[in-house]
Amino acid sequence: MFRRLSAVCAVLACFVLLLTSCSPGAAGHTAPTFTGFSCKADIAYRDMTVKGRLSRVSAGTLTLEIEEPATLSGMKLSWDGEQVRVNMLGLSVELDPADIPASALGSALVDTLDAALRVQDQAVFSDGVMKLDGECAAGSYTVTSDPATGALLTVAVPDLELRASFADFTAET
Repeated sequence: MFRRLSAVCAVLACFVLLLTSCSPGAAGHTAPTFTGFSCKADIAYRDMTVKGRLSRVSAGTLTLEIEEPATLSGMKLSWDGEQVRVNMLGLSVELDPADIPASALGSALVDTLDAALRVQDQAVFSDGVMKLDGECAAGSYTVTSDPATGALLTVAVPDLELRASFADFTAET
């Protein structure tokens, strides 16, 4: 009797081990990186396209240094969750995000990345990337990342017509 019980327990333990090793994000894949990074960003928001350097030190923050379009080149926008700071040609102004319609782009990225950060362990390996779908104040979103490094690849918020792709992703401390 004892041997049978031991054998059944051993089989159940092996079964549980097999199930947990197949969970999302397992098998050596790295979870997406949502804070402490800098990267090149190509962002399409409704009828606007912006390219530049995006950095994020912590949750609730985002900085975008615009390179394109040429008319905005050199402008630096920083979101801290409550204010948007605009720096250009040595001048700095703090504004309420509601005062600048284009700032909705940064606010939506902050909301999306913050929401995804809270559920990053739910990312699943699919089609060669880590994929995370969810909902936030900005709407439904999909985030993809490199399974080997955790580097963000894309963010999409269809409800806002927002799509961003990332390259040259580097971790910052």
